[in-house]
Amino acid sequence: MVEGTAEYVEHMPRKQNAFHQSQMMQGIKEQSAAYDRKQAYYSQRGETVPGPFDFANLLTMSRKEWFEYSGNSSHRQGALYFGAFLLVSYFMEEEPERLIAMLEACRQDAPGLKVYEYEDRQYDLAVDAFKNFPGVKLEGNSYTYSSHLPHPDRPVPPVSGANRSDTAHVRLLLNGRTPEEVAEKAYDWLAENSIRINR
Repeated sequence: MVEGTAEYVEHMPRKQNAFHQSQMMQGIKEQSAAYDRKQAYYSQRGETVPGPFDFANLLTMSRKEWFEYSGNSSHRQGALYFGAFLLVSYFMEEEPERLIAMLEACRQDAPGLKVYEYEDRQYDLAVDAFKNFPGVKLEGNSYTYSSHLPHPDRPVPPVSGANRSDTAHVRLLLNGRTPEEVAEKAYDWLAENSIRINR
């Protein structure tokens, strides 16, 4: 959602060095049409550009899952960013107070999140080194090891029960609803405003 907010601000109409949020609907339609043209262009070249990433999955996707899905594919990255842009557009137009509350909660947690991400990277490095210890047996994508070996401790996320704090803050957007319910509201909003997307 943070990435989608950045996309939203980037595509907001500007005039005389000022943002014009009241004209944003036109900007949303222009970006949607541009994505359609991109899909059509690459389709003629035999390449498939996925539609905007599923809204319900975006609402629950961790940062790690985001990078795992996109990989080195610019098309997949585009689908993620475009999907996030459309989803944020819905919230900015229909439920701005919920998005603002989530972004503020993320901002307040930023120091703890940065520390956790550093510790998480160090943990990954420690595990990679651990796999080379005598007594560790690699088995495909997993491994086993002798009980006497001290395995590195995984760091604790800044929000209990979540692997990223921005994922936990999505509860502020859902407000008791399921991700699927919110996603359908966003898709309905796009249709009501004549914004066609290839899902």
